[in-house]
Amino acid sequence: MVESATSFKTYYGSILRKLWDSSKWFRTLLIITLIWAALRLIVQLVLTLTGGIGDQIGVDLQVHITAAQHFMQHVALYPKTLESLEGHFPYPPTYAFLITPMLWLPQQVTVIIHFLLHFVFYYLLFVRWGKIFKDWNMEKASQFLILTLPVWLVFSAFWDDVIYLNIYILLALFATLLIEATLKENLLQSSIWLTLILITKPQWVFAAVIPLLLGRYRFFAKLLFSSLAIYLALGLIALFAGGPGYVWGQYKDYLHLLYRLGQDFPWRGPETGFLGYNHSIKQIFAYFLGVTPTNLLIATFVKIVLLIPMAGIVIHRMFHPIRQPNLQVAVVLETALLIYLGAFIWLDIVWEASLSIAIFSYLLSVIQNKTQRIIIMSVFILYAIQDIWRLLIYIAGSPMIQGAYIQWDYSMYFPTIMIVILTFYAVFVAKLWPWQIHTRDNQIPTGH
Repeated sequence: MVESATSFKTYYGSILRKLWDSSKWFRTLLIITLIWAALRLIVQLVLTLTGGIGDQIGVDLQVHITAAQHFMQHVALYPKTLESLEGHFPYPPTYAFLITPMLWLPQQVTVIIHFLLHFVFYYLLFVRWGKIFKDWNMEKASQFLILTLPVWLVFSAFWDDVIYLNIYILLALFATLLIEATLKENLLQSSIWLTLILITKPQWVFAAVIPLLLGRYRFFAKLLFSSLAIYLALGLIALFAGGPGYVWGQYKDYLHLLYRLGQDFPWRGPETGFLGYNHSIKQIFAYFLGVTPTNLLIATFVKIVLLIPMAGIVIHRMFHPIRQPNLQVAVVLETALLIYLGAFIWLDIVWEASLSIAIFSYLLSVIQNKTQRIIIMSVFILYAIQDIWRLLIYIAGSPMIQGAYIQWDYSMYFPTIMIVILTFYAVFVAKLWPWQIHTRDNQIPTGH
């Protein structure tokens, strides 16, 4: 373990030193973003301790704490109608039970702990992707991971997660650990990470398909069985802790909430004046074309059409595994990331794309076409620097709208997140389409 950690630090330390010595642009950007990140950390800490912008600091953590309190008090966790997103708890009752230990500490202490943990989780997210690239000899991806470090430091999805104290970065970390564990066929770790994802946001389970893409059906069956066993065990503990009648009732309400979410969601039409921070395809159609059943149905049809290539690729890969050792892991990893992007295309609520920062680093390492690289960098940087823009215009005096939106924020009117998702999705589809797979830029062995 010590030797492995030392080797990892030496490997990436060497890459960092080479880039630092050879590239003035990298050196300048890294210094600037390090200073910005340090100042941003101080600003965010002050905002966290004093209540923040528009009373929004830690609002998602407050939702979690309230849900834990409601579970202990046997109060309904889910609203009967979704007239607004305020106080909306989108997780199953087992999750509410598992976070009840947060009630043991004073709320301000809980806020500070979660604030600090976000930085730990984000650091681990960076490190684990570095581990994946190193273990599978993706030398070019390792270089671009370090080269894009300045973007990691300012990435808006991370800073937004720090503002609201949600669990998106944690889920990105869980998904990364699941990718790592399934590639190495570590059943215990894979089962743990998959179970934790199932208990929080099931749309993040995309990495569970990796064994199927590798033709390791027995391992997939074991993974599915063990994860469901752990999930059911935790569910039974929650059932006895909260009482069968209450917990069963909450699960029914939870499933009903998921079923009617797309119907009851407070969509923003053109009359509202701005798109908002939900950048889902359905919300985009509602905003530009109007909130009508026909337009929402068209949006669903568009999503289905967009996902057809992904379905074709996944099915093809399951029945035609790659036989060339130098391609297998790359294709499997890219297919899993394609499924992640496809899941977010399908969702009706898209606040973030936290894993896109790792995908950004990876894509730059495997895309040789200059035009494609420019497009990838342009759309992603526009998303990555949203936090910088919001903070600067807030300091400059931009007024708030409805207590949660900054008037001069371009992401309120322009769906930057979905554009990133669709761009990355299109690139992966082009790379993974069955008859395009024979020529690859990245030579990656399957051993480690």
